Amino acid sequence: MMIRRHAAVAGAVVLGAFALTGCEKPTPIVTLVNGSNSVSSEESCSKSDLADPVKLEKCAKDSKVLKVTTGTTLRIGVDKELADSGWQVEIGDGKSDVIKDKTFQNIFTVPDDAFEDEKQIAVAVYKVDKSGDRVGAWAFTLEKD
Repeated sequence: MMIRRHAAVAGAVVLGAFALTGCEKPTPIVTLVNGSNSVSSEESCSKSDLADPVKLEKCAKDSKVLKVTTGTTLRIGVDKELADSGWQVEIGDGKSDVIKDKTFQNIFTVPDDAFEDEKQIAVAVYKVDKSGDRVGAWAFTLEKD
């Protein structure tokens, strides 16, 4: 009897551990769309990564690539959690204001001259907290199609 009881307890512990691993909250997803091309990504940098230049550089290198056509529309869609907290877009050197758009999507035009001096353009989407500090990032790279 004692062995069965121990086996039952051990089994319950193992099953409980498996159940808890499935309950992790997923990170929000950001999606970039240009024409029929799209790419999605989970958060690539956390708040602590953003404070460390080495980790930040690694996040940028691990970016998802989207082929774009100049003169067309670039759509950036974010999960509800990100839209509710506020987010910011940085395309190349240009930085947007904090966006609190409940439609979860913003539209930008890829200028015809966007790739004159560059082969690639970095795009970063940042989650911001109530004080305006960046607390998460999603990294993408635009390449001319």
